[in-house]
This record gives sequence, C-alpha cells and structure tokens, in this order.
Amino acid sequence: MLIFKEGKRSLTLSPTLQRSGGACDAWLGMRFGPLSGCCNYGLVARIPEASIGVRGALKSYLSDIKEIQRYLSYDLTPVGIEAIRPTAQKAVEDGDNVKEAVKPVLAAIYLVKTEMPQGN
Repeated sequence: MLIFKEGKRSLTLSPTLQRSGGACDAWLGMRFGPLSGCCNYGLVARIPEASIGVRGALKSYLSDIKEIQRYLSYDLTPVGIEAIRPTAQKAVEDGDNVKEAVKPVLAAIYLVKTEMPQGN
C-alpha cells in the first residue's frame, strides 16, 4: 500500500503490515509514537498526503530570498533596492503560498495528535 509519493521518493506499507493490525500498530508506533489502533493509520497517512506541494512552494520562496540576498550584497543603493522590488514582491507572494501549503499539514498533524492517547 502506497503511503506517500513525491517525485521519485515514496513510502509503502508492506503487504505483511497491511494484513496484520498488530504489526501495523507496532510499525506505526515505532515511526510515529504509540497509537490506539491500526484505524489511526488513516489519520497518520494524511500527513504525507497533505505535505505534497509544500516542497515546491518552499523551494520557490527560498530561491527568491537567496536572489534578494545575493543582489543586495552587491548593490545597496536606492536604485538597486528599487530594482529588486519585483523579486521582493514575488517573495512575499511565495511566502504566502508556503503558509497556505503548510495549513493542511498542520491540520493533519493536529488530527493525529488529538486521536493519540495522551501521556502522563
């Protein structure tokens, strides 16, 4: 069973773990902490599903920031600062895109957190 796929990377649950609820709990417990049942796998699986798209948004944002940093390290004149304004505006937009892309991931993590038994 495919849990996560992004580009060439993927994570799959072996057929043995798929058929065995106890083994599934053990595997998920090792990876994500103790779970109250294999049915929580569906909630845990939402985290990587929700993260698709975050990497691309983050790469674009970081690229903009690096370009701004590189440009301003050579030209801090008012004309130079004005010249980088479009890239800075794009960085703000890309930053907003990162915030939006992360929201489903945070929601999925919160769902798992609320379903997990609380420790003492």
